[in-house]
Amino acid sequence: MAGRYKMSVEQLWLDSGMDRPAASLNPVWLLWAGVGDANVDRLSWLARVEARSLSAIMSTVGWSLPAQAPYCYVCLVHNRADVTAPRWKLAWLAPDVSPCQEHDAWLTVETTFATPSRNFERLLTLIRRRYSRAQLLGH
Repeated sequence: MAGRYKMSVEQLWLDSGMDRPAASLNPVWLLWAGVGDANVDRLSWLARVEARSLSAIMSTVGWSLPAQAPYCYVCLVHNRADVTAPRWKLAWLAPDVSPCQEHDAWLTVETTFATPSRNFERLLTLIRRRYSRAQLLGH
């Protein structure tokens, strides 16, 4: 939602009247857990998505990201469920994450890269630029 409305995750959190800023929950907004049922219900109402769908994409309380967050670029940009919406897989945030079995294309991004990106749309733009540059350089 933050990306759609060109705002930061923290600003969306504050403007929507939820209990506390997302940034106070975890320094990397990709990894959010334990936000409380009232906040999930509020997000559900704002996004017009069922609360159980939102709960299904929340990370487990206690997960923390290492300095490098793994992801598969192909999976990131080609969401079979909704071709118009790239997605970050919850499995990539798990402490015991393993390489993509489908594409053999395992990359990492510094977790500090996500925080200043403000929202998923901005993060995706920065990752695409980085990926394009790497392809041009033959990496």
